[in-house]
Amino acid sequence: MNVGRARILRGLSVTGDGLSIGDDTFINIDCLIEAEGAVEIGSGVSIAMGVKLLTVTHEIGTPTKRAGAMRVEAIRIAEGAWLGAGVVILPGVSVGSGAVVGAGAVVTGDVEANCLVAGVPARVIRRLN
Repeated sequence: MNVGRARILRGLSVTGDGLSIGDDTFINIDCLIEAEGAVEIGSGVSIAMGVKLLTVTHEIGTPTKRAGAMRVEAIRIAEGAWLGAGVVILPGVSVGSGAVVGAGAVVTGDVEANCLVAGVPARVIRRLN
């Protein structure tokens, strides 16, 4: 784990050792970072309460066990991004620099830089200047 000068409040749970956090990043209370795969959080990122960053998923298995073979995929949160309360970032997702992810969103695909996304699944609401 590599942590720069970040402000991290109580209740952060981290599994695995693939976490890297840049300087001037803020992580609010009760977040979960599943760093079994690489999780790169850039500088100046704001992460609100209850956010989950998940790097582990499963292939769809047989009818007798649908959670098949485990798959690990990296997550990247670029500099200056803001993840609202209760956001879930799924394995393999990159959030671009300056992007905003609205509260409660479930992010299943990459988020472009300087975009506001929200919803389940998250979709682009508007481009930011």
